[in-house]
Amino acid sequence: MLRFLPKAYVLTCEYDVLRDDGLMYVTRLRNAGVDVTHEHYPGGFHGALMLTMWPTDFDIGHRMLDNYVKWLKLNL
Repeated sequence: MLRFLPKAYVLTCEYDVLRDDGLMYVTRLRNAGVDVTHEHYPGGFHGALMLTMWPTDFDIGHRMLDNYVKWLKLNL
């Protein structure tokens, strides 16, 4: 039933306990014909997307957030 899902944006990080689950999900969605955008961040870590303000202001978090917002603007 995955083929009925809308477009998807999946973000994975190298150092994330959920990385492999995300990669498997991307594969399953693509095999079902779902339009998937997959962004992988080498050197990324779980939760980095939320670390964009002092004192945990990480460049990788800003890149993740910027890429996701760009995708949302193009796809919603």
